[in-house]
Amino acid sequence: MTVVFVVEDTPDLLVSYLPEGAPFGFPEGDWPGPTGRHPWHGRGAWHGHGVLMLQRPGESYAVWHFWDGPEREFAGWYLNLQEPFRRTAVGYDTQDLELDVWVPARGGWSFKDEELLDERVGEGRFTTADADRIRALG
Repeated sequence: MTVVFVVEDTPDLLVSYLPEGAPFGFPEGDWPGPTGRHPWHGRGAWHGHGVLMLQRPGESYAVWHFWDGPEREFAGWYLNLQEPFRRTAVGYDTQDLELDVWVPARGGWSFKDEELLDERVGEGRFTTADADRIRALG
């Protein structure tokens, strides 16, 4: 579970903020991969500037707003490809789709974690058809 602040919650938009140092954790279990643990196992909190996240119901991505440096200059947008969020009794859940898109403030764009998507296919977390769908979404 990760602790975030809700900035706005309307039927059309969920905006949340993950502050620097926000604690998070991952349940124990048999995670796919060589270690059998979540890839971020051992990280107890968010590092770096906080991140503002915008999500719309039914969409398979969230737009994350990142800052950089001591002046917190706008660094760019990170399109987190994910299953549409689902509301729960304690907040919301989503499933990360591994592949993401980075759109720096200076322009252009690039995929992030493309090689990890292939690893997840090899681990059995996603099928080849899933990976093709995720790449098309990106």
